[in-house]
Amino acid sequence: HTTSGELGALKLMREVHARKDIQEQLVVRFEREIEAVGALRQANIVGYLASGTYQDQPYLVMEYVDGGKTLKELVYDRAVQDGSFSLSEAGQLLDQLLDALEHAHDHEQVVVHRDLKPENLVVCESEPGVLRLKVLDYGLAKFVAEDSETSIAMGTPCYMAPEQIAKVGNGPWTDLYAVGVICFELLTLQRPFSGEIPEILRNKQDRQFDVCSVLDPADYPDFVLSFFRTALAVDTSERFQTVASFRAGLAAVLTGLEETVIAGEMGVLDDLIDTSELSILRSERRRWLAERAAIEAQMQALTDERAALAEQVRTGKRRRTV
Repeated sequence: HTTSGELGALKLMREVHARKDIQEQLVVRFEREIEAVGALRQANIVGYLASGTYQDQPYLVMEYVDGGKTLKELVYDRAVQDGSFSLSEAGQLLDQLLDALEHAHDHEQVVVHRDLKPENLVVCESEPGVLRLKVLDYGLAKFVAEDSETSIAMGTPCYMAPEQIAKVGNGPWTDLYAVGVICFELLTLQRPFSGEIPEILRNKQDRQFDVCSVLDPADYPDFVLSFFRTALAVDTSERFQTVASFRAGLAAVLTGLEETVIAGEMGVLDDLIDTSELSILRSERRRWLAERAAIEAQMQALTDERAALAEQVRTGKRRRTV
């Protein structure tokens, strides 16, 4: 960035849609992201550097997160290596995500993200076991001070709240619902909602559907199941209303899980990833490891050969000296 001297990430709106009304909505969405990111200054929200237009297309320059991966990419990487997240790491990520939301929700206009998902969370591992998270993409952000309704159901099916489907009643609790889904996935390594999109949307609005049905009750204390049911309740009035209330509930869950067999490395991440895709990724990793091992073996052979030649030269010199 020429003014601040910081390295930035450029986001240029290049979508062009034949339908004028849809194109206008895309422009409004992009401009809303510029407004939202510009209004929020917090360590766990990607920073705003500049914005403007280039050849009649709006652009946004954001903080560049060096060495970062999205949470989705990090899950894939660890799954391919048969790794997981420790309870401590999951707690770090969720705590920082809540810090970002607390800042956005406490803003004078109450900024609601409305599209929180692993793809919109960038994670850096500064050192083993220490993770730093930043929230990206405020393109669907809503300024609740203006209104809580929307004309179009927007969001990502697995993470969007029931009120987003109904297109009314959006608020801080809408973001906390998405955090509840992410929390469910990180702490149980299961998806609370699965299947085709129509089934997912139907279950999200069904008050009889138990989000904990994929879990074995014998593996989790009742208070953990109760936390998830509250976090993912259909009715907003039954859900956590503020970051503070969600954080208090989560703290109790993390403390409780530390005293169970679920603590530490909590298991494999396979159930969070498409099986066929995971199989391909693991196959590619095995091939890559085999190739690396072959190259290392060749390099070692060359090193041994060079050492042998050097020894022959030294031996020859000693003989000539004698």
